[in-house]
Amino acid sequence: LEIAELLGISDKTARRDWDSARAFLLMQLSAG
Repeated sequence: LEIAELLGISDKTARRDWDSARAFLLMQLSAG
């Protein structure tokens, strides 16, 4: 993807993706 495309992603989509990534990372951390 071009940087412009990444910046063009809607806030709603970006926020949802971030929530998913954060939840995944927290799960990995808690799993040790």
